[in-house]
Amino acid sequence: RGSNAAPLDPEFLSRFDARLRRQLLAPVRFSLMVGAVLFLLFGVWEGMQEPSLLAWSAPVRLLISGSLAALYGASFTSVRRSTDALFLLGTTVAGTGVILLGARVPDGRLFVLASLLLLVPFVAVLASSMKAGLAGGGLLLLAANVGAVVMRAPPHDFFALHLFLLPAIGAAAVLASLTRRSRLHAFGLERALEYQAQHDALSGCAWPWPPWC
Repeated sequence: RGSNAAPLDPEFLSRFDARLRRQLLAPVRFSLMVGAVLFLLFGVWEGMQEPSLLAWSAPVRLLISGSLAALYGASFTSVRRSTDALFLLGTTVAGTGVILLGARVPDGRLFVLASLLLLVPFVAVLASSMKAGLAGGGLLLLAANVGAVVMRAPPHDFFALHLFLLPAIGAAAVLASLTRRSRLHAFGLERALEYQAQHDALSGCAWPWPPWC
């Protein structure tokens, strides 16, 4: 269909989504591995600062890192066809790990807020659409609220949590939507250029040229 394909044409969107999944697969894999490594590296720092916590936190960190590494491995199987699923599962695992650790470490509420805010940019970059961005942000917000309840956070901490997280999640979802639109526009331009390269501008005949062109 080339340049005649409308932006909302099912075939056009299907090809675009397939390409977007391929483009997002590498950064999703990278983020999963970085997350797995960071959970372990922060454990080393934690052991230097609070050695008494290691007996409890080390197994949790190993479990979270192992889960993220398992998702990384799964990304080389048929699961790679759904980068959003990998992204959302990784977000859930990381958010759960942050909550579990924040419930025990000193100044846990600050640790949870800082860690979740650190995860929000990944939502903006790795989500394939505003819907996926809101889903990822919603999972982080749910994890934050569960953690706040578990840690018996006072009301002003609940307010501060939502004050920081809600605008960040909203901005991440908007950025994910804008990124998708720019990618969709670029894909449309590429398809138009491909169409023009394969068709004669005057006759409209496609390559290879038929005898009557």
